[in-house]
Amino acid sequence: ERTGLTKLFTYEAAIALENARLVEKMKQTEAALQRHRDHLEEIVEERTQQLHETREDLLVAEHLAILGQLAGSISHEIRNPLNVINSSAYYLKIKLNTEDEKIQKHIARIQAEVQNSNAIIDSLLSLSGMKPPYKARWNLIHILDDAVEALELPDRIQLARYYPREEIFIEADKEQLYMVFTNIIKNAVEAVKDQGRITVQVDKEGEQRIKIVIRDTGEGIFPANRESIFRPLFTTKKRGIGFGLAICKMIVEKHRGNIQVESEPGRGTGITVILPITDKPGGE
Repeated sequence: ERTGLTKLFTYEAAIALENARLVEKMKQTEAALQRHRDHLEEIVEERTQQLHETREDLLVAEHLAILGQLAGSISHEIRNPLNVINSSAYYLKIKLNTEDEKIQKHIARIQAEVQNSNAIIDSLLSLSGMKPPYKARWNLIHILDDAVEALELPDRIQLARYYPREEIFIEADKEQLYMVFTNIIKNAVEAVKDQGRITVQVDKEGEQRIKIVIRDTGEGIFPANRESIFRPLFTTKKRGIGFGLAICKMIVEKHRGNIQVESEPGRGTGITVILPITDKPGGE
C-alpha cells in the first residue's frame, strides 16, 4: 500500500514538474514573441520614417529641378536690366556729384537693391546646380578665420573664438565651406541685431570628426520653425527667400558631414557643423 502511495506521489510530482516546465516554456515563448513584436514595430517605425524622409528628399529635389530650370531660363533676362539700373545709378552718382544726403541715400538704395537681386539669382543658381566639391587638404581654422574676417563685424557685436591648440585638417572644397561659414555667421549677426555676442567654437569629436559650433545671443527660433530652417524657400526673415541654410546643408552633406540647429526663443541659436578629419598628407 505504501509502495502504491509512493508511486502516486511520484507520478503527481512528475506531472506538477512537467506542468511547471510547460508554464515556464510558455512564458519564455510569449516573451520571445513580444520581443519579436517590439522589434517588428521598431523596424516598421524606422522604415516609415525612412520612407517619409525619402519622400521629403524627392519633393525637395523636384522643387530644385523646377527652380533650376526657371533660374537658368530667366537669369540672363533679369541680370541685363539689373546691370542697366546699376550702371545708371553709378552714372547719376558721378554726374550729380552732390552732397545732398537725400539724393545720395536714394542712389545708394538703388545700388543696394540691385546687389540684393543679383544675390538672390546667384543663390537660386547655386542651390539648383551645386557642383560636386573639389576637395583638397585645408586647415579648417584658416577657412573659419577667413569667413569671420570677410564679414567685418560691427563694433556692437562681440566675437569670441575657441580653437584647439593643434591644427585641424579636413579634405574639403575651400570655397564651398567658406560659403557655409559666412552664411551662418551672417545669420548670427542679423539675429543679434542691436547688441550681442557670437562665439565660434571648434572641438574634436573623437579622432575622426570635428565639431564647429557657431552660437549667437539673438532672438532665437521658435520650436515650430526649427525643423524647417534647412528647407529651400523657408525663411523667418522679412527679407530673403530661404536659400542660405538649404545651400549650407547641401554642401555639408556633400562633405560627408551633417548640420544641426539648437535654439530657444529669446536665448539665441547655435548651428553645429560636424565634418570628418583627414589624415592625408599634403595640401595647404
